[in-house]
Amino acid sequence: MTTTPQTQRSRAWHHAQLALIWALFVAYGSLVPLEYKPHPNAWQHFVDTPWLDLGVGSRADWVANILLYLVLAYFVTGAVWASRLTTALRTILLALMLGACLALAVGIEYLQLFFPPRTVSLNDLLAEGLGTVLGTAAWFISGRHIAAMWERFIHGGASSLRALLTLYAIGYLGLSFFPYDFLVSPAEIGAKLARPDSFSIGPGLGCGGSVTCGVKLLVEALLALPFGLLLALSWRTSRRPAPSASKALIRGLVAGAILGTTIEAVQILLASGNTQIISIFTRSLGVAWGVALAGAASTRWLAWSPPQVRRILLALLPIYLGLALALNNLLPLRLQPPWAAVEKLHDLRFLPFYYHYYTSETVALRSLLFVAGTYAPLGMAAALAWRAHPGRTRALTMLGAALLCFGIEVLKLFTLGQRPDPTNLLIAAVSAGLLHWLVDRILRFGAPHAPTMHSAAPAAVAASEAARPRWQPLLLGGVLPVVLLFIVIIATVPSTPPANTVNEPTLSYPPPAALPPAVLPNFRFAHPRLPHPPAGDIDLLLTHNRKYIDPILSAARSNPNAIDAAILAARLRPGSIDLARTHAKLMELRFWERGHDQVKPLALAYDWLYDQWSISEREALRDKLAQGCDYLIDVIRKEQLSPYNVFLYNAPLQALMACSIALYRDHPRGEAYMAFTNEVWKNRVLPVWRQIMGRSGGWHEGGEYVGISIGQAIYTLPAMWRFATGEDLIQSEPGIRGFLDFLVHRTRPDGTHYRWGDGSNFLRPSPDAIPLAIELRHAAAYSLAPPAQDLLPTGWPWGPLSDNSLVDPHAIEHLPLSRLFDGIGMLVARSDWSPDATYLTFKAGDNYWSHSHLDQGAFTIYKGGALALDSGLYGRPYGSDHHMNYAYQSIAHNLITVTDPDDLQPGPGFDIGNPRHYANDGGQRRIGSGWAVDAAPMNREEWDRRRDTYHTGSIVAHLDQDDIVAAVADLTPAYTNSQSGRGSFAHRTKRVERMWRVFGYDRANDAIVIFDDVVATDASFRKRWLLHATDLPVIGTDSFKLFVPATAQPGHRGGQLAGHVLLPNAPLLNLIGGPGFEFFVDGKNYDNDGKVQQEMKKTGPGLPEPGNWRIELMPASETKADQFLVVMLPTLAGEKAPVSVRRVEDGKRVGAEIIGPKRTTRWWFVAGERGVTVEIIEGGSRTLNQLGG
Repeated sequence: MTTTPQTQRSRAWHHAQLALIWALFVAYGSLVPLEYKPHPNAWQHFVDTPWLDLGVGSRADWVANILLYLVLAYFVTGAVWASRLTTALRTILLALMLGACLALAVGIEYLQLFFPPRTVSLNDLLAEGLGTVLGTAAWFISGRHIAAMWERFIHGGASSLRALLTLYAIGYLGLSFFPYDFLVSPAEIGAKLARPDSFSIGPGLGCGGSVTCGVKLLVEALLALPFGLLLALSWRTSRRPAPSASKALIRGLVAGAILGTTIEAVQILLASGNTQIISIFTRSLGVAWGVALAGAASTRWLAWSPPQVRRILLALLPIYLGLALALNNLLPLRLQPPWAAVEKLHDLRFLPFYYHYYTSETVALRSLLFVAGTYAPLGMAAALAWRAHPGRTRALTMLGAALLCFGIEVLKLFTLGQRPDPTNLLIAAVSAGLLHWLVDRILRFGAPHAPTMHSAAPAAVAASEAARPRWQPLLLGGVLPVVLLFIVIIATVPSTPPANTVNEPTLSYPPPAALPPAVLPNFRFAHPRLPHPPAGDIDLLLTHNRKYIDPILSAARSNPNAIDAAILAARLRPGSIDLARTHAKLMELRFWERGHDQVKPLALAYDWLYDQWSISEREALRDKLAQGCDYLIDVIRKEQLSPYNVFLYNAPLQALMACSIALYRDHPRGEAYMAFTNEVWKNRVLPVWRQIMGRSGGWHEGGEYVGISIGQAIYTLPAMWRFATGEDLIQSEPGIRGFLDFLVHRTRPDGTHYRWGDGSNFLRPSPDAIPLAIELRHAAAYSLAPPAQDLLPTGWPWGPLSDNSLVDPHAIEHLPLSRLFDGIGMLVARSDWSPDATYLTFKAGDNYWSHSHLDQGAFTIYKGGALALDSGLYGRPYGSDHHMNYAYQSIAHNLITVTDPDDLQPGPGFDIGNPRHYANDGGQRRIGSGWAVDAAPMNREEWDRRRDTYHTGSIVAHLDQDDIVAAVADLTPAYTNSQSGRGSFAHRTKRVERMWRVFGYDRANDAIVIFDDVVATDASFRKRWLLHATDLPVIGTDSFKLFVPATAQPGHRGGQLAGHVLLPNAPLLNLIGGPGFEFFVDGKNYDNDGKVQQEMKKTGPGLPEPGNWRIELMPASETKADQFLVVMLPTLAGEKAPVSVRRVEDGKRVGAEIIGPKRTTRWWFVAGERGVTVEIIEGGSRTLNQLGG
């Protein structure tokens, strides 16, 4: 095509227009989200712009700056060099314009200082300068050729379609390697290849469910189709004869395979790239389709009349709409209440491309292309079906695409877990209009016109029919591969997508306005409404405990910031302090963090001192307290504080209940506050308490979280509620009353708490234990940590005065020696209540998300010290490598692991582009807090809906009689659920078909019996029976011994544990641990670079017991089914157990016989039967206890 002066001017003008548009886009995109903030020291900050140490994760962002200015410089160079100026003038003008590009870059970098969260660095300026140079070079290398191809397409003719297809191919290849975050060193490439998600044969985890994934792969094939058309056109223009239909298909498949292999190979070198072998197949298929389409009846399909096309499109419309809804994750419908949609609309940002900024470059581009691909087909359909008046049709098509997109985005407002994006309307309209314009031009100017059946001569038609390729190659090359593709996808990809960042969307609490009023017929309207010092308590304190009263009165008078003291003093001695000063301090309070520290004193001041304020002071306090209520509700709703998690009870809910009670019908919004509080308390919290506490009490969170969570809510909340409403939940709820037993039984012989879950302080008391113990007259719980003296206030806002007549060190001796806390599946047993007692715990229950470990089926043994211990160190910090790879995982606990070497799916990382890789410990499914795979359930109903995720085990049978304590547990769901083996990080590979454990304790003989019946899905999956210890164990052929040294602490006389392995036959016993291997798993010692070792050097009561060693017991041969039977005998240091142990068999039954000085017990088990029979032989009598079965 000859370049005329007019063509040259047009080319320069078009490049100038594109350069201007792109410059505006660069400026806009560089300042989004356009949140201006003054920066007084901006110039100095800009002068001091630093170099940043950018890692692989930031490379895509850096390359994006190169690409932005590469495109800008490309268009600028084209605008200048395509002009009719002399070479000298063009050179000068080009230098000036490129200088302007650099000036734009510097100016934008400076302006970014005023638009946080933008980051300014010299790295960005370098990238923008580099992009400017590369853009100019790109124009001189290829600019004229690309411009000429576009002009050939615009002018139509025989080469028009080929030019368009060539441009498409260039663009396709350019986008295939986006964001060009190439790895630049062998170390980076090695780290990339070590990631299991970097390479896969089939679809990756992000492909979605079977239908969604199938559509995505089909689209991937269709996007390669133009390469086949381009290939076929090249044969037609070649001097060589065109290949036959079958050979053409083969060549298309080969060319597509080369294309796919090239693209997927390059993905290996991209930090964000994932190589999928199936994508080679889809691209090969797509190119073959293009070849087949070019050769099948030529362009006869273009000659279909518009009415024919409209009928076909009408038939396809339901399929299109269904796919559009499904691919937007709107099917099946999961509608949420109108209030949730209104709130989502309120928070919606209408700034174009706002949400694209808050994600990675790759995700943003994929999102844009997905939306464009969803609505662009409307443009193609309209161009084929309505060929007259293309301009008007195009406008109506763009409007129709925008309306359809609007409908889908509105539906997202009402759909749980979906977020609408107003930018999609713009993308939908532009993409539909652009494709309409392209197809219309092809129909009018670019495609050879095939004769219609009405106008063609019979001979021509006959010749056309004779020349038409046979249908078999098209069937074999097109239809059958599609069928095969969908069969493979449906058979191998889950019907629902596995867990990624969040397993299931969570709906927050409804706003107060959306809730019905609380029905409180017995509400106490007179102030004070909150528990407060009654006259009798005041008299006792003033008369008998001046040591407590006088400092409070003194602080209230002398310290203006002692607000709590002032409120209490004013209540105890009205008129004793200057309330005006206190009022001023209360009004100065600013709500921050979770707000409870500010709302609590406001609620007490308003309620307790109601009659002591002037009317104006009271109204001001009332309005201030209402602001606090609003703040608390906003925190609870926005942060989605779950009743399963510590944050709700520490202590926003306590403050909210006090605030709501104080303002109920005192403030215009008082009823709304109470409606919200009633919803959270009665409909969310209490059902969760009943679930977790069961019939006997208990709490699932580990360590000190009992003290700072439920331990400061278990009395405070029901006591406030009772005082205000008359409803006594302390008396009606067995779980609340049983909580005190839980506190007693979780206390080891050394006086510290058992080691389970997250925790670093195992001496932290529960503040509500004392007032609850006083009310229930529970001397054993009161005596755990009694107040220093009598007549001290307990509880908040006011509880009963301390009563040290309850202190009784022998009270615990009246409690049972074992207790099953059914809600959490925790069995606690001991030999007696002395400091030298044997103390055991066994856990087999459900997961309640918060601060629990992957430890169902684990046990601990204590005698004279921790023998079989719960190893690992919590936090340092939360989510550290040691915490998540060792302490949290099953490997750190006394249970069984089953290792699939291919269980390597990475989990969510700290940012979107970098998944986090965890040690393959062979343990249980990774669920709960810390894994970033699932938000906390907001109520019991939500937990029940996710039961497949959170159900991790149960004690199916329990025995406690004849000095025998036993539990039969089904632990299979802890390892395997419906999503296991389907590519999910959280639910892992499917490794376990059966995991049953029997935990037994023969108190008379002080012997522990553990039987495991394990069936793996593959015989090669290694089973390991784990036992953790502090000091170096001694192992034999079928036995082991653990030791713990004595210390000066009570309950630490030193102990030892003798283990007898009765099953499997010919066991393999292995030791892991010692310096450099204390926390060794999957080839690495996770000690946080020695920080865990530093923590281990600390000594004192209540500290963690990280351990140093573990015993691994394994079968000698690989089989799917294995049984483990181990008997352990704990004794104090230097003592020998007066007991002998041997294995016994009786047909299918196998068991352990424990012969002691007073009685013999036989524990019988049958593989494949979930249960145990305990036979007791004592003094000539024989007793049978059968459990499970």
